[in-house]
Amino acid sequence: PVSWQAAPGARAALCSVCGKAGSGRSICGVCGQASFCEACGSRPCPMCPELKLTRGRISHYVLMSLDLLRRRQQRELSSDALLLPPTVTAEHRRHAQAVQKAAHWCSAVRWTDDDAAEVLAAIDAGRIELQGRGDPVAVAYFSA
Repeated sequence: PVSWQAAPGARAALCSVCGKAGSGRSICGVCGQASFCEACGSRPCPMCPELKLTRGRISHYVLMSLDLLRRRQQRELSSDALLLPPTVTAEHRRHAQAVQKAAHWCSAVRWTDDDAAEVLAAIDAGRIELQGRGDPVAVAYFSA
């Protein structure tokens, strides 16, 4: 996936970098929320400010949206990673407000509401919600 995030209830069981499940996890010493497999233990926590300030209460969809928005604004994504949609709906704009709030509160950054809504609309086309036994496990975005 271009981006993915574990659901709050699955963060301790899945490596926050590669998604590998299993035992032998280490927990981020800063946010206390993200876990790492042995192979990824030396990598930085990908969403540490947001997880630390919210004490892990932030949704996996907001975290993934923040990750994609941040990487797009920093020009870290390839030009075809997010295919911009023909329309942005009122629902995209409402969700953009929640993402903007988290971005500003946790990371002291803010993008235009139009940029945020546009990215969220683009995410819809490639978003996959993963569940296990009826409970959310993760959300992932795959480019088309």
